[in-house]
Amino acid sequence: MRIFISILSIFVLFACKNDPKKAVSAAAPSEANPFATVSGNPLPQDFVDFFQKFHTDSVFQMERIQWPMQGEETVQVDSMRTKIPKTWTTENWAIHHLPDFQDGMFERKFSMLGEEMVIEVVFNKNIGLRQERRFAKVAGDDWAMIYYSEM
Repeated sequence: MRIFISILSIFVLFACKNDPKKAVSAAAPSEANPFATVSGNPLPQDFVDFFQKFHTDSVFQMERIQWPMQGEETVQVDSMRTKIPKTWTTENWAIHHLPDFQDGMFERKFSMLGEEMVIEVVFNKNIGLRQERRFAKVAGDDWAMIYYSEM
C-alpha cells in the first residue's frame, strides 16, 4: 500500500508541474512583459522597441503615425454603441498610453501578418468593447501606426 501511495504521489507531482513557457504566454501583460499574450511567434525585437517608445515619447508617436490615418470611432446611437468610419488627423488625435493591465479589466492580444504587420487588439472584459491598432513597416524598416479603431 505504501508503494502505491508513493508512486501515486510522484505521479501527481509530475502531473502538476508548471511548464514555464506556457506560464509566460498565459500571463497577463505587465510593464515588465507587455507582450505576454502574443499569439504565434514572438514579436520582432525592433517592433517591441518601437512599441515601448511609441507609448513613452509623444513626439515620436506623432511622427510614427501615417497621417491621415483611417480607422473607426465609437459613437452612442440611442442606447447602443456603434463604430463608424473615421479619419484620424493630428488635430483630433489624443496621445496613446499603455492601459493598466494589472486590474484584470483589459486583455491584449498581438498577431503578426507576415513579418511587416502587427495587429494589437485590446478587450475591455467588463463592458465588451474592443480597440484595434495596426502597425506596419513603412519607409524602409521603420514601424508606424497605420490604423486605429477606438474602444
